[in-house]
Amino acid sequence: MPEESETDSLDDFLEFIRCLFYGPKEKSKKVEKRKEKLPKLNPKNKDDKPRANDDDLLGVLKVQEKPPGIDLKIQENTELHHTDKYYCTKDEDEVGNALEPELVVRRGQTFKIAVTFDRPYNVEKDDLIFEFKTGTLGDARKETHGRFKLQETGKPKYRHDKWGGYLVKQDGNTIITEVYIPATCAIGEWSFCVTTKTKGQKKSIAYEHPEDFYILFNPWCKDDATYIGDVEGGTEEYVLNDTGLVYRGSAWFPRPKEWNFGQFEEGILEAALLVIMKCFNAKTQFRLSDPVTVARVIAQVVNCCDEDNGILWGNWSGNYEDGTSPLDWYGSPRIIRKYMETGKPVKYGQCWVFSGVTTTICRAIGLPARSVTNFGSAHDTDWSCTIDKYFVRDEAGILIPDKDSNNDSIWNYHVWNDVYMTRPDIKAIKGDTCDYDGWQAIDATPQERSKGVFTCGPCPLNAIKNGEVTIDYDCDFIFSEVNADEIHWEVLPDGSCIKIDMKAEKVGKSISTKAVGDSGIFGSPREDVTGIYKFAEGTEDSRKAVLRAACGAKRPKDAYGGGGEKDDVEFKLMHEANVNLGEDMDIKLTAVNKSEYKRELSGVVFRVFPKNYNGHCSMQAIKIHEIKEDTELVPNKEYEFKCTLKSTEYLPKIDSGRNMNIQAFALVKKTRSRNMQNCVKEHDIELGAPTLNIEMPATAKRGEEFVATVTFTNPLLDELTCCTAGYEGNGFKAVTGQPQSNVPAAGKFEKKFTLKTKQKGDFTLTFKFNSKELHFLSGSGKVKVEA
Repeated sequence: MPEESETDSLDDFLEFIRCLFYGPKEKSKKVEKRKEKLPKLNPKNKDDKPRANDDDLLGVLKVQEKPPGIDLKIQENTELHHTDKYYCTKDEDEVGNALEPELVVRRGQTFKIAVTFDRPYNVEKDDLIFEFKTGTLGDARKETHGRFKLQETGKPKYRHDKWGGYLVKQDGNTIITEVYIPATCAIGEWSFCVTTKTKGQKKSIAYEHPEDFYILFNPWCKDDATYIGDVEGGTEEYVLNDTGLVYRGSAWFPRPKEWNFGQFEEGILEAALLVIMKCFNAKTQFRLSDPVTVARVIAQVVNCCDEDNGILWGNWSGNYEDGTSPLDWYGSPRIIRKYMETGKPVKYGQCWVFSGVTTTICRAIGLPARSVTNFGSAHDTDWSCTIDKYFVRDEAGILIPDKDSNNDSIWNYHVWNDVYMTRPDIKAIKGDTCDYDGWQAIDATPQERSKGVFTCGPCPLNAIKNGEVTIDYDCDFIFSEVNADEIHWEVLPDGSCIKIDMKAEKVGKSISTKAVGDSGIFGSPREDVTGIYKFAEGTEDSRKAVLRAACGAKRPKDAYGGGGEKDDVEFKLMHEANVNLGEDMDIKLTAVNKSEYKRELSGVVFRVFPKNYNGHCSMQAIKIHEIKEDTELVPNKEYEFKCTLKSTEYLPKIDSGRNMNIQAFALVKKTRSRNMQNCVKEHDIELGAPTLNIEMPATAKRGEEFVATVTFTNPLLDELTCCTAGYEGNGFKAVTGQPQSNVPAAGKFEKKFTLKTKQKGDFTLTFKFNSKELHFLSGSGKVKVEA
């Protein structure tokens, strides 16, 4: 008979995962089918030896089979291991149906197992041997296999890298054992068996437990490479918090977007392990013990650009008709479930979506993680560790961007992740003086290949800060994102280039993450982590880091040679930081002549373009405003040049992202003693949109209905049409796309949702509104569900 193909196995397993979302009856049928046809995530090695005759086993201690002789103490163990929130550990679903709970534990910690025999356990005559395995080659390496004899007397002694166990107490035919999981074992799904041996008997009996259990990373354990403890809010925020914020907007006004990470929801842990396993085979599965490798794999499989058939399909075109707009996602579970149901990458994601899903996968397996937003995020395409912008002169002599030469870009913002771990792989190269443990940057958004695949990191933040761009992984790329200088080059008629300007403070601003504690929308402030990624701009340490990076770049450019002449005229581009959709905006350019001599300004040009947040401007301008007359600039006097951008000008031309790029150009004429000076200033801005107001009770009774009222006022002078509303959140079944009545111009929208849940706990719900004219509004509310 031909062997079952990997594709068939995957299809069967996907079918099994699908059944997780359709109720316990269907699930039970699929579980039985899976047991008959398909190995587990990590198939067991079974030695099918002939069973001994019953006469040969007289007197041998036997594990009781009916009822099951092994109790995994799921409720007690999961509470001690901080895993009791996982859906698979529950014995009841949201509507009260009975479930079969599974054990989830963390490495570097003990858990209890009760074993019941056919007679009392005799310490003097009986021995008990435990064996744990994961993977098809589970007995080949210590990371995937453990075997030990139960310690029956004395104080338990455990080594951090070895399995062990001891007898806690005995009650009749039942014993309570404590099993230690090594802090260095592979994460994933493990099987185990118990073998009994009795003195005076030649035979032994092996009892293989029918249900596997899960082992995860343990950030509470000092021997685990993911140990974070209470550092910066530690486990409570970066492992257990299942809701949070990702930041968008601009450096001047970061805007939080609610996100449901949902790492404990139904099927998410199983899905997380499945997608990670795509990148491992029988010979490499031992590397699931290494969080460095696992984090790198997660950043690879969240996107679908390689052959691993990852979770999300990226799209920055603005056309999402055959999928879902990235702005319409407010959480990871809906994305992951859709992926598991279809077996195909979900359309579509952009950076904050990739980051949100990455946070979910990381926290699900016990890897501390947070979503991080870098404003003014550079994309260095030629590995120079500089962001190079090229300009040509128009007929008036004013510099304008050379669209044929500009490949590097600066995104309005870019969202990636930090994960927390030690870096013994770097210490092995650098020695004990290594200081690269702690937060590491990873990025699942596909931008550039890293060692042949679309992934990025993990890279120590300390290496990024110091410009040590040769450190693994991808330090040069991430350094450029947060700290590269923007170099301006003029393309001469003969095709050669000369350096005309350098901007050292444009890249890497207001690097933001959700602060520890309650969500920012409920009072917890944004945490600015810029100082962890880079030295303060203008300091000596900052310049040393930039020059160190430039020297270590794969393809450095001669951007730092020569002294150059200091500019006489200081320009500043200014506008309001927080501009809401439908409001006019005043823009001004100020000029101050810092020299002792008069200078002459030859006109000012303002340009405003629609812009994708990833740095690409539309070819069609929203507004071009020219001030053509010359202005004499006397020393130390400030001059202002203004224009007003009206809402009627930008509303028809911006997309659902509400991003614009504001540019100002000016030319200071050459004098006998001073060279010509060019002004090139630009800012990115995201227009604000109304936040939904949510009124709902602070507490509710389990299984009883309560009402959430959603309201907002239409800020536009147009009626809102094709309106829909919905909500999603942990503990509640998502409701999406419910049709709503049109909202009049300047009118009020109101919608009442009736909700209930069978689960107890603290829950965050995100409510959504969408229309043809006003896209993707949201707001959140919290409720504590009590018994």
